[in-house]
Amino acid sequence: MRQLWVPWLLLLLVACRDKAPAEGALQVSVLYGSYTPGCVRVIARDGQGHEGSKDIPRSRFQPRDTRQLLVAVFRKPDWGRELAVEVSSHESTSGEECAGPPVEVRASSEPVPIPEGDFARLELTLQAKDGDGDTFIKKEDGVAGTDCDDGRNEVHPGATELCSVNVDYDCNGIQGCQDSTCQDKDCDDGSACTTGDRCQGAGASAVCTGQEVQCTQPTGACLRGAQCDPGTGQCANLEEEPGTSCDDGNPCTLNDQCGPQAQCAGAPRACDTPPSACHESTGTCNTVSGLCSHAFKAASASCDDAVACTVNDVCNGAGGCQGTQTPCTASSVCKRVTGGCAAQSTCTEEPDPAMVNMACMIDPSRAGVCRTQDGVCSTFPYVPSNFNPDTVPLANIGTLTTTCVVTFDSGDMSWTPPSCATQPPQPVVVMAQDGTEMVLLAMSSLSLGADLTLRGTRPVILAVYGDATLNHSILAHGTLVAGEPVPGAGGNQDCATGEA
Repeated sequence: MRQLWVPWLLLLLVACRDKAPAEGALQVSVLYGSYTPGCVRVIARDGQGHEGSKDIPRSRFQPRDTRQLLVAVFRKPDWGRELAVEVSSHESTSGEECAGPPVEVRASSEPVPIPEGDFARLELTLQAKDGDGDTFIKKEDGVAGTDCDDGRNEVHPGATELCSVNVDYDCNGIQGCQDSTCQDKDCDDGSACTTGDRCQGAGASAVCTGQEVQCTQPTGACLRGAQCDPGTGQCANLEEEPGTSCDDGNPCTLNDQCGPQAQCAGAPRACDTPPSACHESTGTCNTVSGLCSHAFKAASASCDDAVACTVNDVCNGAGGCQGTQTPCTASSVCKRVTGGCAAQSTCTEEPDPAMVNMACMIDPSRAGVCRTQDGVCSTFPYVPSNFNPDTVPLANIGTLTTTCVVTFDSGDMSWTPPSCATQPPQPVVVMAQDGTEMVLLAMSSLSLGADLTLRGTRPVILAVYGDATLNHSILAHGTLVAGEPVPGAGGNQDCATGEA
């Protein structure tokens, strides 16, 4: 192995397999990055005041592609067991020694113990950088650099000032037109949105000005203008925020809002409210007027004309709804309609004054007259409270003529003597509202040639539909059983007192 012995206690290593001396040694690894120092100085000190150093010019860096120096510090017998190490880098050399002030200094954080017969190891990293390769060191804390921009090799101390407001090319701390070398020269104001930039003024008041690029203002509901991009010099439209209200120019959309790519759009207007039941439920929107139109439903389509008194409502094919009128009809010729309609069963009527006592037909076999009280066509001119004269069969209606004193018994419904009653009516039992049985004697005419006596257990109703000739009396006899009156013909004690 090739070794370079140096004075005092330092040895520059070119390999890592050196055997440590009995007194022990310290291997120092010095790492450096994009900046290659012109010279590195290594200093070792112990706690007893001993100190040794070695300068290593760039020409002795081996191997150079590792960006690393390996330096062995051999401890002398009379030195202490702990060594403090300091490494400094320099830009230049004088012969074999480092020249000028150090670029930076790095030191061990604390003394390093040196073992007997072996190596202790220490790694120190130099921070100086020359990323753009212009040979100027980047300015930063702890490093005596002068390059104000290590990313651009045209920027460094002594470079030609290009009068840019954003770049200090010569690193003198003055940018753009304020640099004395830029007065009245072309410049760059840092914006691509100006042309013909030139320095105007002098010193601290000098500025770089140019002609502004004029952007054509766009048209669009979701564009609020245009402006130039200082980075590219291209005009870009300014878009409204999504959700901003806008107008897409179509009256058939609602709640128009800006969306992605500055598109203005709204929800389609729903044409789902036809003007009538005879228009189609779904219509179309007119993009000029924004109004909905609905086609007519076909004729005969079912509908509702909202008129209660019509039935079978249907569309007429022109948007109209029509139904058949349902006027009321009087229930008989004796009445007239006063209101309502048949479709709702609300017809009302009253007796027709013009038809009172006028002839009418109850049914094809029975004639009558219009009654005053209720306007009913009846064979009886009055309204009895205890029977319906028009329900009495014709066969039961007689023409009673008495030729001698005769008695009718409501109990057994007999005539005594029967020879005294000519063509007597057929007795009919009817029920009163309180459940009492009554006997109805219906006659088309009555002619009394002698007295008629009524008696028996049931009340008697004499109903004369026609003329009555009463030349004699109609007598009613009651009956007492155990001193109590028995209801029947002549049994009404409110009329008179005494035994019949």
